[in-house]
Amino acid sequence: MSYLQKATEISRFIDAGFEVTQIGDYGDIFRATDNRSEDFGLALKFDGYRNEGRIKISGFYAGGYSDAPANRPAITCSQTRTSKAIAADIKRRFYPAYIKAYEEGLAALFKRRASANQERDAVETLAAAIGGYVRGSESGGPWAIMGEFGQITAEARYSTYYQTATIKIEGLPLEAARALAHAIRAIKIQYDQQRRN
Repeated sequence: MSYLQKATEISRFIDAGFEVTQIGDYGDIFRATDNRSEDFGLALKFDGYRNEGRIKISGFYAGGYSDAPANRPAITCSQTRTSKAIAADIKRRFYPAYIKAYEEGLAALFKRRASANQERDAVETLAAAIGGYVRGSESGGPWAIMGEFGQITAEARYSTYYQTATIKIEGLPLEAARALAHAIRAIKIQYDQQRRN
């Protein structure tokens, strides 16, 4: 039985909806993915070198590994066991930890996207103040603000925990910087008065 046949048989015992495809160039790593959720699935690596005769099972995550927990679960099984036995082992030993890690990664992805949207809103507000517009990535900074002063590079970072924004601006002409400083001072005075009240 080929690695592809073995990976397919194992995956079908877990979920009949899994589709198995080869990843990599050596024909020993396969991805079993449920088409109903393209970022949820198994990675099955048939290791004939360092751990000869074993299959390593790990998982895929929404947003890639950057949003997944640092301690991602993985198990190994002997290739000599039946596909049905390996599938049962995966369900018992791997799936509970993987589903928990997958949900944590999904929550981290949603939080990162929300933070990126808040960052872009802050930069767009700044752009509107100088009659300009934002040019850059939809998903995260830094962004370039184009306005009447030529190109101004602005980078914004928003803390969802502290509910504060950090904005770094480069290339702002002196007169515009003075006007911005006066505006910031007026905002600070108003904020201090609100805190005292």
